[in-house]
Amino acid sequence: MIYYDYQVRKIIMKKVILLIPFFLLFFPVFIYSQDDPFNSDRFNIFLSPRLLEDGYIIDLGFEILYNNRFSGGFRFRNTFISKTEELQNVEDSLNAINESNREFFLFPIKYYFFNKPQVKMQAGIGINYQHSNLKEKGYFNMPVLEQLNPPKERVNSYTNDFSLHLIGPLVDFNIMYNSNLINITLSSGIVPVFFLTSSQTMSMIPLLEPHHISNKQNTWGGPYMYISLDSILFKYLNIIFIYDFFLVDYKEIDFDDNLNWITPEKIINTHSFKIETSILIPISDEMRFQIGYGFALNTRSVNNNPSVTENKHSFILTIRKSR
Repeated sequence: MIYYDYQVRKIIMKKVILLIPFFLLFFPVFIYSQDDPFNSDRFNIFLSPRLLEDGYIIDLGFEILYNNRFSGGFRFRNTFISKTEELQNVEDSLNAINESNREFFLFPIKYYFFNKPQVKMQAGIGINYQHSNLKEKGYFNMPVLEQLNPPKERVNSYTNDFSLHLIGPLVDFNIMYNSNLINITLSSGIVPVFFLTSSQTMSMIPLLEPHHISNKQNTWGGPYMYISLDSILFKYLNIIFIYDFFLVDYKEIDFDDNLNWITPEKIINTHSFKIETSILIPISDEMRFQIGYGFALNTRSVNNNPSVTENKHSFILTIRKSR
């Protein structure tokens, strides 16, 4: 009975902790609202799925208008990738990848320091949380391993299980321009420093001894920053430019030339350039059906070595609110 009560209290505490961010978001409604805090005109929500060649991206957002100066909200993005590929420079190999990344941006307070019908300027502070998970497994056949002294098995299997949690303070800035023919929103944000915890487990059988190795760490990193330009031209054409930058220094499992496990410190920086273009088809006075195409160029560099480049294509199919 004691154990059961402990488990119940533990579950309740987890649920309470999960509700804290939403309490922080809704609490200012009752402080700053001048009229009915539950007026539907104060709320705005969007859902935008994107189909990738090897996965999907789902963007979800929610905003509350406290009054004509203050607002709050959150954005959530879930990215999932599943694919198989060959290892670099190894012809007879196969690598199966399942990768997920969840990003959460919480803004309890956003302030309009300039709020006119045509031009608005807004700044906000909040929290950024990310959870990434990578699972890889496969095999490789390398005849050159049989020429080592002592000789090694040419066919090997491996697994890689990596998980990362990241949290840090977020500062966000927006400029919005609205006219009859052109609507532009320029957004930028930065997480100057974040706390990171990660765990990784790898295996390579029978090449490396021991066959399995694990590594856990807690460290600090930064910055993470983003900038986007979202434009609607002539009411029916939407063009979006997005740039992301991420820098972190942490230990990652690897092996040396003598086939021994090592956990060297690596400085990893990533850049992402995205462009999306779509057509907006009116379905009501306030809603538009959106269909279009997106392209992303992602680069990843480790310890200032030449960057590894990846191209991504996406199909946009969603409904968005008119501005």
